[in-house]
Amino acid sequence: MAAAAPNTYTTWQDPAERAFSVSLPTGWQISGGTQRNTRIDVHYVVRAQSPGGGAQLFMDDPRILMREVPGRATMMKRARPGQVISAGDGTRLMVEPYRDGAQMAEQYTRQALCPNAGSVHGGSIPAQTQALNQEFNPIARAENKTVHVDAGEISFRCGDRNGYVYAITL
Repeated sequence: MAAAAPNTYTTWQDPAERAFSVSLPTGWQISGGTQRNTRIDVHYVVRAQSPGGGAQLFMDDPRILMREVPGRATMMKRARPGQVISAGDGTRLMVEPYRDGAQMAEQYTRQALCPNAGSVHGGSIPAQTQALNQEFNPIARAENKTVHVDAGEISFRCGDRNGYVYAITL
């Protein structure tokens, strides 16, 4: 039995601002690019599909609103969890308790991909969470802020198809 041919990859460059690039299998249909909803609400979008259509890959979703964890500022605005508020610069924020990466991945799956997802498995990715915090904490400290980054993933079944979502929350 002959070994399968190795995959070859093509580098795809963001056509909007040349802000990023990704390497994807050669022959896939690729679209996307930088999308600026507002000055601070920037999305780096990639949509890709295998030649036969059996696999799809996407990165980022401009429909996802940035989140604001309930606190003093939201109380002053009389905002409650689930409510969408303005950040004052045109950016809209969803008031919502903090969700770690795995929780956000499952929420996104059920809201945007497959409401009846079954066989949901996954969780936190501790080593990546630690590495991300080591990378972001010096930046936050330089701004006199604190930050916590969490990476998580889930796999799921949607009818006869399999899916996977990876999320990072900050």
